[in-house]
Amino acid sequence: MKGSKKGQHLDRPERWAPGRTLYSITEMPLTAEDISEAEQLLTVSNDQLRENLAEELQSIARRYWEQHRDSERPPANWYRTEVGRIQKGAEGLLKMLREPKGTALAQLGFRTEQRMGVRLLGRSGQESPSIEQLLDDFVRVCRSCTYLSTRGAPEQVHVKTVVASLKEVWVKFSGKEFPLNLESADNRRDHQGRPISEQDPDEVFTSPGPRFVQVVMRRIDPNVSIGAIRTALREASVNSRSVD
Repeated sequence: MKGSKKGQHLDRPERWAPGRTLYSITEMPLTAEDISEAEQLLTVSNDQLRENLAEELQSIARRYWEQHRDSERPPANWYRTEVGRIQKGAEGLLKMLREPKGTALAQLGFRTEQRMGVRLLGRSGQESPSIEQLLDDFVRVCRSCTYLSTRGAPEQVHVKTVVASLKEVWVKFSGKEFPLNLESADNRRDHQGRPISEQDPDEVFTSPGPRFVQVVMRRIDPNVSIGAIRTALREASVNSRSVD
C-alpha cells in the first residue's frame, strides 16, 4: 500500500492558493474501496458489522470536512497577496485618472457623468463622490485591511477530533486495547539520505492500531501528515487516561 494512490480522491481540495475560497472545502465521502480497506485492517467479516463500520466511518468523514470548512483559514500572506493585487490595480487606475489627458480625459469625464450620473474627477465635499474619490477611499480601505496571524502551530481541531474517533472505532471493532506504540518506519529501500520532508508520505506506523488510524485518515484527507496524526493520537491517549 506504500506509494499507492489506492482509494484516494483525485478531486479532493488542495492547500490554499490564489483563487480558492472557503467554499472550496466540501465534503468528500469515503469510497467503497476505502471502506473495504478499513474492513481488512480490522478483520471485520460479519455483514452487520461491515454495515455498522461503513456508517460510522462515513459519519466521521462528514464531520471532518464540516469542521475543516468551519475552522480552516488561509495564511496571512494569502490575504496580503490577494488584497495587495487589488490595491495595486486601484492605485494604478487612480494615478492614470489624475494625469492630464487633454481632450481624451474630457470626453471620458463627460460620458461618465452622462451615463453613470457621477463625476470622473473631484475631491470630497461635493454632493456625490466622484470616481476619483471612490477609488481614493477604496485604496485606503485596502491599506487598512488586517490579516490573520500565522504565529504558532494551527490547532487542527478537525484532525484531532477525527483521529480520536478513529481510535475509538479501532477499539470497538477490533475488540482490543489501542496500542500506545507510535513508532513509524519507511518501507522504501531508498529512504536513507533523503530529507525527512520527502519521507513523510511513505512513513507508516508499525503498530496496527495507529496504522489503521493513519490509513483511514489519509483516505479522508491525503494532505494530513503523519506528524499531525501522531500529535492527535498522543492527545487522545492523554485525554482517555484522564477520564479513566
